[in-house]
Amino acid sequence: MGGLTFGSTNFKEQIEAERERIIHEISTDLQKTNPKLFEEGINPNNWKVIESLIRESVLSKHQLLPPEADQVVKQIIGRGTGWGPLIEFVIGPDADEITEVQIVPQGKNPPNVFICKNGRPIYAGNHYFKDSHDAVLNFCRKIVEDAGRELLKDAPIVDAWMKDMSRLAVSAYSVCPQGVAATIRKSPLTRPPMPLEEMVANGTMPRIFYDMTRDLFIPGGASMSVNGRTDSGKTTLLKGMYGFINPQERVIIGETSFEMFLPHLPNCYNLVEVVVGGKNVVTMKDICINAGRINPDWFIVSEIRGIEIVAAFTIAESLSGKFGSTLHAGGVNEFRSKIFKLYPDLPMQYVDSQIQSVYHFLIFTDKDAKGKRTLMELVEVTEDGYETILKFDESEYAATNGKVRRWIYNKPISEKRLARLAFRGARNIDAYTVVKEKFHYAENTEVA
Repeated sequence: MGGLTFGSTNFKEQIEAERERIIHEISTDLQKTNPKLFEEGINPNNWKVIESLIRESVLSKHQLLPPEADQVVKQIIGRGTGWGPLIEFVIGPDADEITEVQIVPQGKNPPNVFICKNGRPIYAGNHYFKDSHDAVLNFCRKIVEDAGRELLKDAPIVDAWMKDMSRLAVSAYSVCPQGVAATIRKSPLTRPPMPLEEMVANGTMPRIFYDMTRDLFIPGGASMSVNGRTDSGKTTLLKGMYGFINPQERVIIGETSFEMFLPHLPNCYNLVEVVVGGKNVVTMKDICINAGRINPDWFIVSEIRGIEIVAAFTIAESLSGKFGSTLHAGGVNEFRSKIFKLYPDLPMQYVDSQIQSVYHFLIFTDKDAKGKRTLMELVEVTEDGYETILKFDESEYAATNGKVRRWIYNKPISEKRLARLAFRGARNIDAYTVVKEKFHYAENTEVA
């Protein structure tokens, strides 16, 4: 009849033991014939090839029924990539939309697992790990060991890179009394950038912002900072905007962890901080200085946190544009305050001059009460100060209980800035020089 067979009345244990034997046998064979099969983990370029090879091996084991074969394939891929029982969040339905996985300890009970999808936390269940401690600890230890690190009682907090460049942050032993807690921030290699067109379709921004990005900001080489609180969509938005960069241009990305990935650009690479034994041996400042020597067309810092700001701004000033960054700030005043705190020895009266020498536009994002990521404000940096070009209408949103998402086109970009962007390649049209429509609605909004 087929299927796993067993010789005692403890059916469950017999089935699991036989499945383990088959998994071990197939994994051993694969390691011999394809030793580099899991070297890069799972990403959109290789996971179907990996799945096909494994499925072929699994189906050769005729004692497995189709449902059992599917389960074995997932288990082998999970073990080989390091994702273990969480592999469905990489290759499962809608996995591309999942950005983060969290393991939350529950004392003596199995841990809860949450995922972050489209900027919103979602409870996935508590069935991924059999027990409250050992299963999660062994899972995290394996990832940490693969990265050349150790998770020990006297080193209970560890950051480690997985094979696919996802990043694990784990807290264990006495530092987390309830059990083992872990967060995996998925590698951008496993989730391609969201196109700006899709953000328009889902109501994150109005069509006019998309048009400005396509016609003005990117072809005109505008320097921009996308700002907001954690998980407000800063990096997602910046990646979407940079989807319009000419593939011929050289792009260098500096970041503390591997988050920004632009696969459509063949002349682009990422430089990431290096930590060994808890010490930074390559810092963001080092990366910025090195990037300046390479003479990029575009330089992107994701995100500005500390002393690297001096080196980053030095490159930005030399480029006179084509500089991008993210920063934790909810508005212009917070942005100015943050720059003042980060920039050593800079008197407050010179903060605005420094910002003006680097940025052409400041962009702010946030999430509403429903977890919807939203473009909040587009601000032009001018010689006279900061001019709001486009702003989300929070009053209308509140008055309609969140039913109407619209933006106020406050004023056009300055003539001087438009001329400069046009000189560097921007396409200027009447809609950018005159405010013809004051209100711009999300595309799925029904306007009475």
